[in-house]
Amino acid sequence: MNNSSQPKTNKDWEDLAQVDALWAILSDPQKKYGKWEIGDFFKEGEREVSEIIKYLGSKGIGSKFGKILDFGCGAGRLAQSFSGHCREYYGVDVSRSMLKLAEKYNNDCPNCKFLFNEKDDLSIFGDNSFDLIYSNIVLQHIPSKDARRYIAEFVRILKPGGHLYFQLPGHIPFIHRFQPRRHLYTAMRKLGVPSDFLWRKLKLMPIRMMSLPPKEVARIVEDDAEVLEVRFPRDYGTRYLIRKK
Repeated sequence: MNNSSQPKTNKDWEDLAQVDALWAILSDPQKKYGKWEIGDFFKEGEREVSEIIKYLGSKGIGSKFGKILDFGCGAGRLAQSFSGHCREYYGVDVSRSMLKLAEKYNNDCPNCKFLFNEKDDLSIFGDNSFDLIYSNIVLQHIPSKDARRYIAEFVRILKPGGHLYFQLPGHIPFIHRFQPRRHLYTAMRKLGVPSDFLWRKLKLMPIRMMSLPPKEVARIVEDDAEVLEVRFPRDYGTRYLIRKK
């Protein structure tokens, strides 16, 4: 397996974990530069999980699961809220520093496990392992070839009849495709400029944005799963509900 893009992705998120971890996970413009209060941060997680469970219920899907995977869990914002809906919760992330925060903030959650994964696959899990897989504001920040691979891997590790619910833009407006601040950040980091200086003084960041058209997502999963619904909120973060056959 070619993992050439992954070390760079790891480094970007390690940088973000050091300079402004909570904002990197939940990018409210008013909370930038360390302004998230930890209680408010986790309340947003509670709200999000409540909306997820309500939505799944509207589709005839129960609120209790055996095993849940939270892909791109960051600092564990959703862990405790999800843990009340499952026997086992697994949070996976590409940043060791983010996972240390997740363990710190969720140390009283006995059914929560946090795992580091630097590969462009999910070979740390066997086939047919999870009842529910969830990912939000994660796939849009990784290279498109890796996102395709992960989507296929989600289906592989889902149990038959299990559900995958994730967000990924179907398109990015033309004006946002060039991402000059990210490219400048990358170039200056290669020259040894500290990440904190780039972030706080020059207002640069390494976060990428990418998209996949819904037709392409459907092609990725079509052999082993079915797309139950594609939702198009007002933003460009298209949501997919998929069930494994």
